[in-house]
Amino acid sequence: LMGNSRSNCKMVSLNANGGKIPNLPNQRRSTFRICYGDKYGLLPVPVKISYKFLGWYRGNERVTANSRYQGETTLKAKYYRQFYNTKNKQNYRRNKKI
Repeated sequence: LMGNSRSNCKMVSLNANGGKIPNLPNQRRSTFRICYGDKYGLLPVPVKISYKFLGWYRGNERVTANSRYQGETTLKAKYYRQFYNTKNKQNYRRNKKI
């Protein structure tokens, strides 16, 4: 019996990885309680200037609203770095995943 007993519930931290999570007192880290096997549901979208948010990750695995909690203690934000060249009045973008 898996269930959602207290022993199967843990605190998980969201590490914004240099970005900010809007509408939180501590905009760099958020902590919430989740139980083993539960879906994450909607997670906040952090903001990092000159970067595009790719998603929340546990290691190299992307976590979505439908992902189920598997015991991890931290989810880390990953981004693409966006470079712009306005020299020729034409924007282009080089991406670098971090």
